Amino acid sequence: MENKDNNKKINEEEETHMTTGMVLGMCIGISIGSAIGFATKNTMYMPIALSVGMCVGMAIGSSIKKDEKDDKDK
Repeated sequence: MENKDNNKKINEEEETHMTTGMVLGMCIGISIGSAIGFATKNTMYMPIALSVGMCVGMAIGSSIKKDEKDDKDK
């Protein structure tokens, strides 16, 4: 029974890191996309940069998760 509760807690932590990274990436992506779109007078850069930012944010979130897992093992 304790093992199931522990797995739920770990999964919730992983989801939190992924969500945090994705939100951070979205914010950075939309900022960069807005700046490029404003400079070039083309709004197509905003959704492209948002998508790239989400991918980068998910990568950041998964790396945070791995770093914390390594720290707990030590």
